Amino acid sequence: MGEPTDPISSPPKSNKSRPKSIHQQRGCVYQAFRKLNTKCEIYNGPWNPSDSISSVKTNQKDWKAGLNQLQSHNLPLLRQQISTLPKLLVPSELRKDDDGSKLQRITDIQSELDQNLDQIISFTSAVRTRSIFSSAQTDDNHRKEFKEFIRHGLCSRIKYLNDELCSIFNCCSGTIRELKKPVSPSNRVRRLNRRRRMIHDITATKKSINQLIKWLTNHEITNIQEKWKKDIPYFNHKLTRLKKLINQTIDYPEVEDEDENKNKNEDEDDGVDDGDEAGADGDGDEDDGDGDESENQIDELFSGHNEAVISLAQSAIAVIKLSRLFFKRMSKIGLNQAPLKPFTDMNSYQLETLTDSPSWISYNICLFVSIVTDVNETDEAETAETLTQSVQKIVHRVDSIILLLFVYVFPLLPSPNHARNYLVTWNNLFLTATQNCIRAAQFLKTLSSSSSLVDPLDDTFSDL
Repeated sequence: MGEPTDPISSPPKSNKSRPKSIHQQRGCVYQAFRKLNTKCEIYNGPWNPSDSISSVKTNQKDWKAGLNQLQSHNLPLLRQQISTLPKLLVPSELRKDDDGSKLQRITDIQSELDQNLDQIISFTSAVRTRSIFSSAQTDDNHRKEFKEFIRHGLCSRIKYLNDELCSIFNCCSGTIRELKKPVSPSNRVRRLNRRRRMIHDITATKKSINQLIKWLTNHEITNIQEKWKKDIPYFNHKLTRLKKLINQTIDYPEVEDEDENKNKNEDEDDGVDDGDEAGADGDGDEDDGDGDESENQIDELFSGHNEAVISLAQSAIAVIKLSRLFFKRMSKIGLNQAPLKPFTDMNSYQLETLTDSPSWISYNICLFVSIVTDVNETDEAETAETLTQSVQKIVHRVDSIILLLFVYVFPLLPSPNHARNYLVTWNNLFLTATQNCIRAAQFLKTLSSSSSLVDPLDDTFSDL
C-alpha cells in the first residue's frame, strides 16, 4: 500500500490541489480495506505473514505459546480495533475532513489491523483442514492442547471469524466509496443502511471473538457441553412434527370420495331395476349383508392401522424426549466443579464423537421421524425394517457416549456418583423406550401382513 499524501506535513500550494490530495488519500483508504477483505478471504493463500509465530507447525511448545498470545493479545486487540471503526467512518464527518486527519487515523488503524491479522492467520494456517472423508486422530490422547481436536476447532472458528471480518471490511470500503457520490435523499438512506449493517456486523464479530477467547480457555469437557447446549433445540422440531401427526391421525375428517358419491347417485337412479334383479335372483338380502360385513372389516382395518400409527409416533416421542433430556442433563454436570486434570485422556476421534453426538442423533431422529410421518405412503414391512435399523444406530451411538463418559469424563469430577447413578437410571428408561418403538414398528408390519392375507376391499368391489 502506497504512502498517502499527508496534507498536514505537505500543505498544498493552492486551494485547487487540496481536493485532489484528499481524493488520493480516500483512494488509499478504500484500497486498504479491500486488501484486508482479500486477506481474510484467501486465508490459506499467499500473504506476507509476520515471523513471530511462523514456527508453530510441528512444535508443540511454540503452539502453546501461540495459543497464549492469541487469547491474551491478538484477539483482544482485534476486538478493540474493529470497535473504533464506526467512530471513524462517519460520512458527514469525513466529508468535512479537509486536512485528512480523520483519514490518517483510519490509515493507522488499517495498518494495525493488517499486522494483527497477519499474526492470527499465519498462526492458524499451520493447521490444514482435514478432508470430510478422513477420521480424526486416534493416537493423540497425550498431546494436550496440541490435539487435532483443538487445532482444527481453532481453525474452523478463525475461518468463521474471517467471514465476519470480510463483511465488516466490505461495509467500510463501501462507506469510503460513497463519499464520491453527491448528497441526496436516496444516497443518504443507502449510507444509513450500510452503517447499521456495519454496526450490526461489528457487534456480532465482537461476540464471536469473546466466544473464541472463552473456547481457548475452557476445559475440553466444558467446550463439549457448550456445543451440546446449542444443539438441544434440534430435537424440538422433531417432537412438533410427531405431535402434529398424532393430532391429524386422531382428528382426521371422514371425507367421501367423489367417485363414491357419483356411484351412489347412479345407484339411486337405477334403484328399481337393481331391486328387481335382486328379487329375481333371491340374493338381495344376502348381498346386502355381505356388504355390511365387508364395510365393518374395512373400518376395523383403518381403525387398527391408525392406532398402530399413533402408538408408533408416541413411542418415537418418548425416544426423542429422553435423548433431549440426556444432553440437557449431561451438559450441566460438573459445571460448578473444577476438573481434576486440565485435559482428558481422550483422543481427537473420541472428543469429536462426543461433540457431534447431539447433531448425529438428531439427524438420525430426523430420518426416523420422516419414516413415521410417511408411514401411510410406504410399505409397512420396509418401514418397520428401516425404523428398526435407525433406532439400533441411535442405541449404538448412545452406548458409545455413555462408555466415554464413564471411562474419561466422570473420573475428572470431584463428585461423580450422582452423575453415574442418574445415567444408569436414564439408560434403563432409554432402552425400554427404544424397544417399545421397535415393537410398535413390528406390530404395524404384522397388522399389514395379516390384513393383506384376506383383503376385505377385494370382496367389497369384486362385483363392480
